Amino acid sequence: MAQSEQSVSPAAQPPVGQSSGGLPMVLPRTSESDTLKRIRHTFSHVMAMAVQKLFPKAQVTIGPWIDYGFYYDFDNPEPFTEQDLKAIKKEMVKIINKGLPVVQETVTREDAQSRIEALGEPYKLEILQDLEEPITLYHLGDEWWDLCAGPHVASTADLNPKAFDLESVAGAYWRGDEKRAQLQRIYGTAWKPQSSFRNTNAAVKKPSAATTAAG
Repeated sequence: MAQSEQSVSPAAQPPVGQSSGGLPMVLPRTSESDTLKRIRHTFSHVMAMAVQKLFPKAQVTIGPWIDYGFYYDFDNPEPFTEQDLKAIKKEMVKIINKGLPVVQETVTREDAQSRIEALGEPYKLEILQDLEEPITLYHLGDEWWDLCAGPHVASTADLNPKAFDLESVAGAYWRGDEKRAQLQRIYGTAWKPQSSFRNTNAAVKKPSAATTAAG
């Protein structure tokens, strides 16, 4: 959800993993590369699509890129488990392998509201109220869309299914307000297409917090 912004405390240092040769590897910051920003942002949308395919009652809120990866916040009746993360990751690989075009669409506020109401997603309606025009959507093929200002890659085929991981689930209050709904935040990270998570990084440690960009 690139048209909403949320901030948390910056990480003290970047997450460190271990390469296949046993050497330490520091993950690059998203801000170091526009390509990496597009990749991580699109991975967040792919993750949200996968979650809603597997958990139809889950509602999406925001899903930005952050310093070393991405996340999405969900309102789901049941807590996500480690097994759920594995299933979500498998579904993400399927979506990536479909090579779905990632298409931007500019819509009127009335059109966006009508579409969101048809989906029955109140969080999106609340986000829409705060957006300034032009209002844009990003579609993954004709299978999924969200309010978003981008940027994204041109197709899910531009994502490497071996260059990402889902790291953890954490609690998060809607709009950062403890009086509002408690959501579930799934964190993930990803690399450029030529990098392989499986081959270059055996154990990435996610920082306890990361600076969130507009997402």
